[in-house]
Amino acid sequence: MEQTQVGAYQSITTHGFYYGSGSVTKHGPRFGKGYGNYDFSLTPIDEVDAIARRHDMAEHTSDFEDYGELRWVGADITLVKEMRSYLKNAQQDGSVDEYTGKAASGEALTAAANAIGLFEDVVKSKINQIDQLYESGEMNKEQYDAYQSIINEAQDE
Repeated sequence: MEQTQVGAYQSITTHGFYYGSGSVTKHGPRFGKGYGNYDFSLTPIDEVDAIARRHDMAEHTSDFEDYGELRWVGADITLVKEMRSYLKNAQQDGSVDEYTGKAASGEALTAAANAIGLFEDVVKSKINQIDQLYESGEMNKEQYDAYQSIINEAQDE
């Protein structure tokens, strides 16, 4: 398994098996572009890791190049919504993480907040880029409408 926790950086760049750059792979390398031989069979360490797993699985296609691709905007919106919901629920008295059976850890709360901060910016950037491509004529109406449908569907979930 190549996903690692590294000292003070655990909640910033990695958390569990799926949160961070890439997923656990059956055969490295973890970093770099392109489709990987990802192993989604491992049980997430907590709900934050499970949200990251679902996000990775949504992007798991043979033609994957980078999480920054516009087509993943729906998965990014869903990740932000799920992390927000997680934080809201985790702060309720008596809240228990479904994977650990315990209250949310400080690391999990920090990881969720960091993911929200990063992916809110990613979503805004992607939406702006989609609008700019359409306004400049580099994207046709059909493509633009398809992106708008993806965005609206993710926001309504």
